[in-house]
Parts: sequence; structure tokens; C-alpha cells
Amino acid sequence: MNNVTNVTNVTHVAYNLADMSMLTAKVRLKWAPVLVLVAVLFGSLLAAPASAASTTSPFRDKLLYVDPFSQAAAWAKSGPTANRAAITEIAQTSQAIWVSDFGGLAGQAPTVLADVAAKKSYPVIVVYAIPNRDCGHYSSGGATPAQYRDGIRLLAKLLANTDAAIVVEPDGLSASSCLNAAAKKERIELIKFAATELAKNKRLAVYLDIGHNKWLTPQEAADLLTSAGVDKVRGFSLNVSNFYYTADEIEYGLKVSNLIGGKHFVIDTSRNGRGPLPVTEVESWCNPHGRALGQAPTANTAHERVDAYLWIKRPGESDGTCRGGGHSGTWYDARAIEMVTNRQLDSKPVAVATTAPKKVTKLKLSSLSKWKVSAAARQRGVTHR
Repeated sequence: MNNVTNVTNVTHVAYNLADMSMLTAKVRLKWAPVLVLVAVLFGSLLAAPASAASTTSPFRDKLLYVDPFSQAAAWAKSGPTANRAAITEIAQTSQAIWVSDFGGLAGQAPTVLADVAAKKSYPVIVVYAIPNRDCGHYSSGGATPAQYRDGIRLLAKLLANTDAAIVVEPDGLSASSCLNAAAKKERIELIKFAATELAKNKRLAVYLDIGHNKWLTPQEAADLLTSAGVDKVRGFSLNVSNFYYTADEIEYGLKVSNLIGGKHFVIDTSRNGRGPLPVTEVESWCNPHGRALGQAPTANTAHERVDAYLWIKRPGESDGTCRGGGHSGTWYDARAIEMVTNRQLDSKPVAVATTAPKKVTKLKLSSLSKWKVSAAARQRGVTHR
């Protein structure tokens, strides 16, 4: 996971809860079933087992936080004048609060949580402090095991009277293969501890992260989630800080869900508007060029087991020192502008001719068939490589 510069600053897609001040999003999330992506999901729309979680999304009719002091907000106010309108699109969209260091939590969190209560809002909080975080890569660091347990206990205590969604340890389980047997066992135990401790508060919707559709097989994902206590929580999260298409994550998530009692899940759609780069590119997940913002946060999803599409990653914040980006979590203005611009371009309606062409050209059947396949692929979000 391409996340943090060091543990004294909240980096990657956000910054420490101690630095957070927020305002309420103007848009109320509304729950409504949507019949889309039928071709993609046809084979996976199985009824959830009786043991599945409630079909009512915890995000239903919730107001999500927007942080007015985020890096995006700062650049929207003081960055290059020509870019401010574009960056404002990011700054005014709800994004997750990342806790990558438990230090300072006790002193600053009460102010933030008082704001949550006053505005009757719903924060999305990410715990990202596991020992040996990111396997020594761009976001290396993390707490010690003892610090981690104490930090989780503190967070649970601070959230005792708060409704919130919690995403536990992006890539923590999916990347655990980088560890030796003892360290992997310890990691799973720590994530299970976090799941158990946080889930004691029924006001918290807890999701254990399990990577994305190209990382683990559904059975591998299900086995890791089971070992980490997914039975104790709401469900799991997918595509955090990555770029895979929502349709593909839903298809994959349903397969995983079917193996663990119909558990629900959330999907990070912050930067997946154009999907990922080909995996043949080096570090295709790290500050890739040509990407676009994805679906804005909503509980209006394509399947009842998908509780929400969320912006868990903060668009515009660097994935690491790759492709011209700075340290993880620092602002990367060029990429931010590119993602906003590309979404605007992709959202423009296609021009329709108002006059008949002078000459009708016959299309060969093979050409017409190829076009149909390409169009269908675009509709379900497939990139041609």
C-alpha cells in the first residue's frame, strides 16, 4: 500500500485525526435500489444466506463529513488561480479520515467528534497503523503491537457515543504474504483484535479491508477475512487507494461475500473513473497517469450487499515517490487536475449529427460486430490493452 511518509504525520490519502476539522456534506445520501451492471453481475446475484447482515445500509440517509482544512481545500483557496475550480470539486467531496498514528488522538479527537455530533454527521474513519505497515514500501511504519492494542482501545472509547464507519487496515490482510509466518500470525491477531474491540459498539459499521479483485482469489480473501474475525463486523472493503472498475469490484465482492455468509462491503471509487493502468506497467497503482475521479460517495449502489461507494483514498494526495509524486500523502497538483479534467471530459454528452450524411458507407459485418463488442466493453468498464 502506497500510503505514509512517517507515523508522526498522517499521510497517504489523508492525515491524522488530530489534524481534522470538518464540515457537513451538503448532499444527503439516499438509499434506492438500482438495476445496473446486469451483464456483469448476472452470475453473482445470489440471495444472501440467512446469517447475512441487515440489508439496510448504515449509510442510508446519512450526512458525510467534508474537511474544509484538507490539502485539497487549501489548494482550492491558494493554489494557481486557473486550477482552483477543478480542485474545489475534490475539496467539497466527502473523504475518509485516516488514522496512521495514535499519538495526539486523545487530545484532538473530542473536538472533531463534538463537531460530528453537532452536525449530526457520519464520518468514515480508516485505521492504518498496523506493525510493519506496507511491507517497508512507500508507506512503511506503524505502531508496535502493544501501541496498536492501546490505540484501538482508545479509538473505541472515543467513539463510544458516535455513529461512524470504520475501515480497518487497507492491504493489511491482502499484503500479509510479505511477512514471515510469525509476523503474519501476529498481524491477523491484531486485526482480529481491532475488529472485536470496535464491533462491541453497535453504532460502528466496521469493514476489514481485503485488497481488490486482482490480488487474491475469492477463496483466499474469504479465508483471510474469516481468520481476522469478519464474522464480528459489518463486512469488508475493496479497492482502497486503487483504480479498478466498480463493476469488477462488485462482481468479485459478491463472490467473496457468498463464501462468508453474505457479508456486505464498501468500494473505494475515488479514482477509478477510467480504471487502472495495465498491470504490465511498473507500479501501475502508484500515481498513474491518465486516470479520472470516480463515482461520488453514495449509498445508491448496484447491489444491496454493497453498502456504499466511498472516497476512502483522498484524490490528489500522492501515492509515493513515483511518476513525479512526492512522499506519500503530499499534494500532487498535476495529478489532481488531471483526474478532475478527465472526469469532466468523460461526462460530456456525445454530439449527435442533426443532418444526414451525404453518403452512407456500408459497414462490413465483422467491423460492426467489433464495434458492438467494444461498446459493450466500455459500458462495463473494460480497458483495451
